[in-house]
Amino acid sequence: MNTTNKGKRRGIEWGLSNILEDLDYADDLCLLSHTHADMQTKLDDLRRKTLETGLKINFRKTQEMKCEATGSLPFLFGTEGVERVHTFSYLGSVISKSGGTEEDTASRISKGKAAFARLRSVWQSWKLTRRVKLKIFRSNVKTVLLYGCETWKVTKDITRQLQVFVNLRKSPT
Repeated sequence: MNTTNKGKRRGIEWGLSNILEDLDYADDLCLLSHTHADMQTKLDDLRRKTLETGLKINFRKTQEMKCEATGSLPFLFGTEGVERVHTFSYLGSVISKSGGTEEDTASRISKGKAAFARLRSVWQSWKLTRRVKLKIFRSNVKTVLLYGCETWKVTKDITRQLQVFVNLRKSPT
């Protein structure tokens, strides 16, 4: 990505003078741009660089999401159109077209419920004290529930949903 973006400013403004071109983690990339033309050029440059270096991009996993965009032109990866989505998962968090946190919060609550359900034998155990069960709840359920919450816009409704989840499950016997 460094060689693909070198000397080019096609990302989004970040702060007063910084440009954020992409988000990278291991083999996951999230390209960012304000204009369709800049993004298409980024895709073309990325495709060319990966071909030069022998890397392969999984086209079936490639998706596009436009936020507050007026144009409806599709992005092309070579000759193939890129799938358009309204939400996608990046590093375990749900990113939505609206930029809100409602979808991510709902996903985290669902994953928290699943983590809680997987520990049913712990909650039903007579050998474990309430104190130990609460520690397990905090370390194994609450952490799943709150993963990525640092990026959420906290509203009264989201706070209420999270509190309801915790209150309903906080009293394992």
